[in-house]
Parts: sequence; structure tokens; C-alpha cells
Amino acid sequence: MGATFSRAAVSGAVAAAVAGGAYRALRARPRRRWQRTNYAGRTVDLYAGPAVALGAAAGTAVLPLPARTRYAAVLAAGGCGAYD
Repeated sequence: MGATFSRAAVSGAVAAAVAGGAYRALRARPRRRWQRTNYAGRTVDLYAGPAVALGAAAGTAVLPLPARTRYAAVLAAGGCGAYD
């Protein structure tokens, strides 16, 4: 159990670090096409989706899983990021 928890913790830390870094990098150079007006009339950005997709892909890549499983997880994360 200890080794499994340790791998999951490392994967989560990697995912969080990559997602946070990607989000900060995307917000550093704002683009109009990545901004929308919400229901309250405020401008919001759409940078969280790609940032989380990159973080999930990086977190999955460090897990000791079969290559097909990692590939499927990365595709699922990319699909969720694109949907968001």
C-alpha cells in the first residue's frame, strides 16, 4: 500500500505542478479568442481546460502503467480539456 500511495502522490504532484505552470504561462500572454463573456457580463478566460489536460497527461506519464493505458488516459485528458 505504501508504494502505491507514494506513486499516486508523485503523480498528483507532477500533475498539479504542470497544470499550474501551464495556466500561469497561458495567462501571461492573454489572447482575445481564449476569453468569453459569462452570464453576469464578466470576461472569463478558457485557459484552465488546456492546463488541466496537460497536467493530467504529465501525471499519467509518470505512473508505472502499460503504455496502452497511459495512452488512453492522455487521450481522455485531452478530450476533457478540449470539451472544457
